[in-house]
Amino acid sequence: MVGSAIGRVVDSPFLGMSIASLAFIFFIYVFVFLGLERKTLVATLASYAALFLAIAALHSTFALYGYEIVGNFFYPHAAGEAAFLASLFVLSGRERTSAELLLVPLLVFLLGWLYLIAQIKVAIGALVLWSVRLLQEWLATRRIDRRILGSLIVLGVLCSAAIYFHPEFATYRKIAQHNGATNQAVGLITIAAFAGALLVASLVLFGLTLTRKLGLARPLFIATAGLATVVIYAGQSLLYFGFGMASEYAVRKHAYELTTLLAAALIALAVEALERALPRLPHYRLPSLIGGGPAAMIAAFLTVFILISHYAEDRTPFLAYQRELGQTPILHGHAISLNRDYPPEFNLAASFVELKLPPELGPFVMVILRRRVLDGSVTKFPRFAIVSRNDEVPARCVSHEVALTTATVVDYGCK
Repeated sequence: MVGSAIGRVVDSPFLGMSIASLAFIFFIYVFVFLGLERKTLVATLASYAALFLAIAALHSTFALYGYEIVGNFFYPHAAGEAAFLASLFVLSGRERTSAELLLVPLLVFLLGWLYLIAQIKVAIGALVLWSVRLLQEWLATRRIDRRILGSLIVLGVLCSAAIYFHPEFATYRKIAQHNGATNQAVGLITIAAFAGALLVASLVLFGLTLTRKLGLARPLFIATAGLATVVIYAGQSLLYFGFGMASEYAVRKHAYELTTLLAAALIALAVEALERALPRLPHYRLPSLIGGGPAAMIAAFLTVFILISHYAEDRTPFLAYQRELGQTPILHGHAISLNRDYPPEFNLAASFVELKLPPELGPFVMVILRRRVLDGSVTKFPRFAIVSRNDEVPARCVSHEVALTTATVVDYGCK
């Protein structure tokens, strides 16, 4: 929705989606850096520098926040993670109240129109925070608070209902079965190891928080985000490896947050240990002028600009191609983009957005993505295919009904 709105302003859905995605990645890193903010200036700057260097060191894995839109064009994931971290950042910084029993399920339900994984993770995160509150009460009184326990159960039931009965739930379940591709340079075993390490690190952070020995400004945020991410990764892995449901792609998608949050959690623990081992470090308070947002925003901007935008490419020709397709009504609903000048995902975006690919031409999605040929069950075919001007096309196959300046229009199926 955000990308579409920006697209209308800049007259390009693709450009609008790209701008929105970069904004989502920026805010993701703002929240991750804020999660590392400490009560002292030196420790905060050291944490920020360490995370920046960790991202630089791990960038070749293509399994960090931001790389879901580098080559993979997985825009909903970026939007969903930004919403998840924003929601958890707010929830982890306030006391538990009965109002959350209504507001959190409502938030979870609304997130269903954005991204299923985000709504599930917000629900898990909220339940974790209520569990921590229950444990804190038990540690203080050695009694289980029935009111908190009851609230935890009610919240779990309402969040589950908000997810299961959401109108988009069935659609997301079907999408999860589709196996896509990523350019990650890590294997499934490595991803599982990252998940295990993040689980341990998150539990240690929780332990330090419960004993009030953690110097983070917002001690529950990184730990809760990490635990929620591990839980949903474990659940999706169980469905795929144990029951043959979902897909390897659905499992791999969690690598982006697992890797980044693991780095953040380990840095939080390392800086905590250094502060204790070096008590003579300057303990200047973090100035309010840069704390709580400004410093994190600068760090996030540098991270996105220097480390992620390194992969940015000039897409001016594609924008011109996309605009011309949108301004040629005769092609709408009757053509698919097979232009080899652009990645398959770009062709898919052009086919859906500008060429208005109808549902009955759905089987051609895999053709556009260059992943398989059609089988004999297809009954409807497009009238036209849009190909590169550099392709050698027999003259008889070039369409006489419509011509483009940015590509060649051919009659589909002509040989």
